[in-house]
Parts: sequence; structure tokens; C-alpha cells
Amino acid sequence: MNPLLKIFCKCCGILFYICRCCYRGHAYCGLECRKAEYREICKATQEKYRKT
Repeated sequence: MNPLLKIFCKCCGILFYICRCCYRGHAYCGLECRKAEYREICKATQEKYRKT
């Protein structure tokens, strides 16, 4: 039996579990959070670019 990893979502902070064999660097609890965080990263990058 594979042990579960406890991970806190980088976006919403919720605790979720994933088995060690399925873990591939997950940082988000689901697609919604992953997309939201990606939008924030893109927005920050665009603002940084505009300031140059």
C-alpha cells in the first residue's frame, strides 16, 4: 500500500492527499485552482513587462 502525501493547495490553501506513486509535483487541489493561479502569474508577468 502506497502512503498518502499531505499537500496544501498553493492557491486556496485546502489540504488534499495524493498517493506517492501518482505524485508528479502537484501543487494545486484541482483544475480550477491551477487555472486561477496561472492567470495570476500571467498577470504579474505582464505588469512586470509593462514597467520596463
